[in-house]
Amino acid sequence: GVDAHYYANVTDDYYQTVFSRDSLDDNGTQMISTAHFGKNYNNAFWNGVQITYGDGDGTTTFRELSGGLDVATHEFTHGVTEFTSDLVYQGESGALNESFSDMLGNSSEFYAAQNGLDRKVGPDWQIGEDVYLPKDTVAGFRNMADPAEDGDPDHYSELYTGNQDNGGVHSNSGIPNHAYYLVVNGGTNARQGTANHPHTGPNVKAIGLPAAEKIFYTGFTSLPSTATMAEARATTVAVAGGLYGEGSLQQTSTSNAWEAVGVR
Repeated sequence: GVDAHYYANVTDDYYQTVFSRDSLDDNGTQMISTAHFGKNYNNAFWNGVQITYGDGDGTTTFRELSGGLDVATHEFTHGVTEFTSDLVYQGESGALNESFSDMLGNSSEFYAAQNGLDRKVGPDWQIGEDVYLPKDTVAGFRNMADPAEDGDPDHYSELYTGNQDNGGVHSNSGIPNHAYYLVVNGGTNARQGTANHPHTGPNVKAIGLPAAEKIFYTGFTSLPSTATMAEARATTVAVAGGLYGEGSLQQTSTSNAWEAVGVR
């Protein structure tokens, strides 16, 4: 309960400081959390009104889910999405919904580190690494720097199109996640040219977190509810041009990052 309350406050501060956003609805709505959901429940979720945290099983998969800032900000950001673009939780729009939560979830860790708000953990590009218990596997359950590390696609050519998980919303989020990572940090697709990932793409020039946050926050909160990844690319590229100028480094890198993950 203490973690849930504290990280809700950090998340609220992050929204206010970085985006000048007043809570989830930008009108000061209460940010409500409930802990101790179920028994050995290995998940957390936004239910349209509040976040609900399970305590995890405590031994093999998760400790209490409220113990990770990226988890808290991720779930609250589903609320931000609901009050803005309201991305339908199915297929590509659902993957964009999940990805936006991952983007701000991880970005909030960098904000917390810069302001001394989470002193025992450092920022990174994994999701849930601070509540994930297995020691013999990679940290966390998603990795924006290398989605394939957790079996998620890092390129549109690998998009899951089946029926599981609302059309693969959690797995397919790896594609826009990796685009965001590349915009911030620069580089090429993490698995470019490897045996199982033969795709190629541009070398993206880094623009840093502050510019990337502004571009993707502005873009994703203005998407249509049934947006595709191609529409997310077009919107963020247009936003980058509007904020930083047509042909600017920020706009070029945003475009190249989407191309690096196969979204054109």
